[in-house]
Amino acid sequence: MTVLRPGPADTARERRDGDGPGYAPRRTEPDRRRRWWMAVGALGVIGLVHALAVAPHYRVGSFDDDANYILVARALAAGAGLTSKINGFAPLVAVYPPGYSALLAPLAALWPHAVVPFRGLSLVCYLALFPLTWIYLERRKIPPALGAVVLALLALNPVAATYATMVMAEMPFLVLFMVLLLVVERWEHQTATVTAAGVATVLLASSLIWIKEAGLGLAAGIVAWLVLKRMWRKAMLAAAVPAALTLPLLIVRASVGTSLIGSRYSGEIGGPYPGGMIGRVLHLAPFNAKTYFLYAIHASVIPSNVSPLPLNGPASDAFTLLQWTAAPLLLVGLAVWVRRYRDAACVAVPVYLLETLLFPYINERRLILVLPVILAWYALGAWVCLALVVRAARAGRRRWLAGAGMAVPVASAALALCALLPQIPRDYLFNYGEYSSAPAGSPYMHFLAALGRPREVVESSYLWTTTLLTGHPTANTAFASACDPPAAQLALRRDNAAFVLSAALSQPGFPDGACLVPSVAANPDVVRLYRTAQDQASVFEMIGPGTAHPDLVDLVGSSRLSATGGVAEAPEAPQMDGDPAGTYPTVASVDGHAALTWSWPSPHTVRQVSLGAAGGRKGTATSVVVELLEADGAWHTVLTAPGAVGPNEATKFLLASLSDPVTASAVRVTIAAQGTAAVHDLHVLGTPA
Repeated sequence: MTVLRPGPADTARERRDGDGPGYAPRRTEPDRRRRWWMAVGALGVIGLVHALAVAPHYRVGSFDDDANYILVARALAAGAGLTSKINGFAPLVAVYPPGYSALLAPLAALWPHAVVPFRGLSLVCYLALFPLTWIYLERRKIPPALGAVVLALLALNPVAATYATMVMAEMPFLVLFMVLLLVVERWEHQTATVTAAGVATVLLASSLIWIKEAGLGLAAGIVAWLVLKRMWRKAMLAAAVPAALTLPLLIVRASVGTSLIGSRYSGEIGGPYPGGMIGRVLHLAPFNAKTYFLYAIHASVIPSNVSPLPLNGPASDAFTLLQWTAAPLLLVGLAVWVRRYRDAACVAVPVYLLETLLFPYINERRLILVLPVILAWYALGAWVCLALVVRAARAGRRRWLAGAGMAVPVASAALALCALLPQIPRDYLFNYGEYSSAPAGSPYMHFLAALGRPREVVESSYLWTTTLLTGHPTANTAFASACDPPAAQLALRRDNAAFVLSAALSQPGFPDGACLVPSVAANPDVVRLYRTAQDQASVFEMIGPGTAHPDLVDLVGSSRLSATGGVAEAPEAPQMDGDPAGTYPTVASVDGHAALTWSWPSPHTVRQVSLGAAGGRKGTATSVVVELLEADGAWHTVLTAPGAVGPNEATKFLLASLSDPVTASAVRVTIAAQGTAAVHDLHVLGTPA
């Protein structure tokens, strides 16, 4: 018998592989996969931290769309059908398809008045993107290191982190989209047409449309991909089932008389445009394509134009270079992806982006719906280009050139981190350190909720937020024609608006109605009942002939003011430029009390008394009392507060809507405070006795 002994080469190989004494075991493929999955988990934790850091900058209601989703979810949880109306005035299906709200409905049933569970659903979906994206990349044999780069970009992306805790449909939509890419890949490799993967594909494509109508582009892209693969039966099935499942939504919309594409998009896509649809294709589409390349892509992938870093000189040039390379690298990545990893995303994503070219606004919100794929293409493009740079540098004859080539990837990664890391607390909609508006829980929304009758209309630029938080139906046609005062006044009357709300709801520091508020505030038939620095808000009530309250008059406006001391008028802070904000009275306290009395010529029937703010200008008031001098000649208390009154006080405002009107000839406000006392926005609304 011949005994084979290991030679020197075999011994060396044994020691290299780590099988010999004193050597660690060789890493097997399962070990490597386990380590990479640990990296996926770590990147998911980074994403979680990022999302939680951004979360305080967003408040529910600051986007208006989120309020619509919540209203529909609560209606569905209460048993409302698709033909029902929200709050009795708008069809449930008028704005968006109800798919996302249906996902929220079980949470609304369990927590009828809470919104945190809704935000939690978005966060769970965001975290699910990390393993789903990794599986998607792994199945395409993407190098694990490159896959980790993609997940790192996702974890540090300001847009993704913002939507991660918003009550918006984007994160559930993305989860369905990534699962769709996984199942359609399996389906296209199966011989049979009707399989579990095929059923999942058509149902997921339908779900995308029911969650967001923008999903129509991705569903059409899946059909186009199957056609390109010459899978005719599968393509017909992928087209027919989503069409059939979307038909009920169209039937319901037709039955309730709303736009078939929803009121949210009918004005954007179906609204008037010079040249009609042909004009949109010839003029709007090229402009939007340019906007993608000049702004939306880099703002979605690596936004470097908003950062707390001091961007001057060479640093500014470096970030600008990073910004301008985003779109070219994305195109390179797409080209390489088509060549190496050809899959349904190569068609579905471009078809979706072509669909968005007909929309008037191109920004990060369009790309968020396909963000993991966009990040993968961008990272691949950068990976390939940097590999070429390194290869060319190594091929050079000089060592310093090779060293410089090796430094390029490191410098590029460092630049990207410098752009992303400082922005971790930033909501992508705002500058660093800015917060969204805070309508939920705000004093002005509480004031509106307590004001008037439930069916009285509030004119507001944020229809659904105002309805959600006040219970009032809303209209916004006056805001649409705000810079044409006669048209705006006509719109207020056509809407039968009882109240007007103006606030910086969309952008901090920019109240809506820049043209409307000055004209409304100057109108003698309008009284400003309330104002607050929070969101720069003002609440107006329409009174007088031709308004929703034709019989009411402001008794304070035609009254005579007297006080315990000398009265001085101080200017109110204007809400915006051109706002006739008016003045407020101040008076010196006597023995710790200040009393201001407004009396009118003849007794009137008082129906509403409101006080926006009152207290000591310096120091804290211990009480505020509002009394009416009634027909019996005695003062009767109608409102009281155990301290100062105002938006920043424990008592935010005082409001009395008198179900049993009283006849009065004067109103008195008594403030227990030292020094100078002040009264803001006192209004007594009534009719002649």
